[in-house]
Amino acid sequence: MKEEASAIFKEGNLEEAIKKFEECLELDDLNANYNATILLNISIAQVKLKSNDLAITALNKALTYNPKYAKAYVKRGEIKVSIEEYSEAIKDFGEASSIDATGFGVEGKLKDAQKKLKAAARKDYYKILGLTDRNCSYDAIKKAYKKSALKWHPDKNSASEE
Repeated sequence: MKEEASAIFKEGNLEEAIKKFEECLELDDLNANYNATILLNISIAQVKLKSNDLAITALNKALTYNPKYAKAYVKRGEIKVSIEEYSEAIKDFGEASSIDATGFGVEGKLKDAQKKLKAAARKDYYKILGLTDRNCSYDAIKKAYKKSALKWHPDKNSASEE
């Protein structure tokens, strides 16, 4: 059944693959290592569907089945980096490194997450202005600035402490 689910996953039918993987979980609740692997596969499919919350939930279950599953820690760390939770990602990469220091490129991912945490401490003026593209035009920056200035103008926010 796992091989069938993997084949469906490779075809790109992710929702169907998740259903098949979930059927695999129902077969034997006591096989911890197998279920942890199945849950990791579910989380990978969820990430591809851009459902990071569901992917993290699946990885948390996988880690309850097998607390020494380094690959699950690495995957959860990667998801945490993608949603900009760098300190949590560093914890996950650190845990994976303590289990398997050389596997899954964990050392490089840990260093990258630390760099991103340091960079996140600095102000991102594009994000403050609500701009997603760093290569936007001068006119787009000017428009976003004016919009923000109007939003926070003292005459409109006289009652607010902020």
